[in-house]
Amino acid sequence: MELKVWVEGIQRIVCGVTDNTTCQDVVYALAHATGKTGRFTLIERWRNNERLLAPNEHPLRILTKWGEYSSDVQFILQRSAVDGTKSGNQQQAKQKEYQSSPGQTGEDTVLYNAQYRDLVRLVNFQREKLSSLQAELTKFDAEIVFWEGKSREQQHQMEFLSQEAARMDKAARISEDQLRMLTSVEEESEIVRQQEKTLKSELTLLRSKLANCETELLQCKNKIRLLLEELQMEQRSLVRETEDRQAMERSLLSEVERLQRELEQAKQGAEISAQCGENLKREVTSVEAAIAEKKRQVERLVSEMKEANLQSLAIAPTDEIKHLLEGPHKPGSTRKMIGSPRQLENAVPTSKNPHGVWV
Repeated sequence: MELKVWVEGIQRIVCGVTDNTTCQDVVYALAHATGKTGRFTLIERWRNNERLLAPNEHPLRILTKWGEYSSDVQFILQRSAVDGTKSGNQQQAKQKEYQSSPGQTGEDTVLYNAQYRDLVRLVNFQREKLSSLQAELTKFDAEIVFWEGKSREQQHQMEFLSQEAARMDKAARISEDQLRMLTSVEEESEIVRQQEKTLKSELTLLRSKLANCETELLQCKNKIRLLLEELQMEQRSLVRETEDRQAMERSLLSEVERLQRELEQAKQGAEISAQCGENLKREVTSVEAAIAEKKRQVERLVSEMKEANLQSLAIAPTDEIKHLLEGPHKPGSTRKMIGSPRQLENAVPTSKNPHGVWV
């Protein structure tokens, strides 16, 4: 087992401690572990009370005696004050020897040393006695605290017993009241028996009704089962319809996407056609402009040809013009114009203008 000991404000743990381990064994172990020399003692501290432990006392047995207060007990390793007192007294004795008069004899020095040792022995004895008295006082204080706690517990028990006695008295009074009421209860018991017979008949009737209700409940359960089966079938059909509708929606979506693609393609074709139409319009406009220019050129040439024909007609002889206009003259015939008036627009060839004359 482990034992906790405070050494110079530091908590040390001594392992392997048993019920037979003495305080002297614990002191030797701590001195050997810490490398300290001198005389040491163990002190038992409980709250503000301290007690010097004898070398042959057992720490674990001491803790067992404390019982529920053992957790508040501390063991402290302290250097023995006797050792320091002896060394100081020895130094003082030596000083006194040196300060003694030259005429003092060695028979007086020996007597002084013997008295000093007796005095030191007496002081040590008184200190040990005081330590034991202090330990007993601490023990008595603990016992007083223990017995005070026991007395408080007994007082609580007495209070509890007095409360129990009061409760029992109250229960006895209640029992007496109940006994007094039993006389009236016996009179009522006959009425209760009659009521019991009535209740039994009603109970039989209720049991028959309960049997009918159970039959109806079974029928209702069967109907509910059939309805559940129909509901499941309806749910399956709804699921199938939903799946078909989803498939149709998917097909419609695909068709719509296809139509959208075709529409996009048609839009692109329309844009291309519009561009081609614009190009054609521009070309037609240019061709119409060229045709108009050609017409103007033709009109200018026609006007030039007419002027040339008029000039040629003005220069030609009159007979020749008549011959050209009237043709060969025959007796008894009327003058005829060359060709039809509608043919005047066509070119008439002459000797001067083999390509024809325009009028």
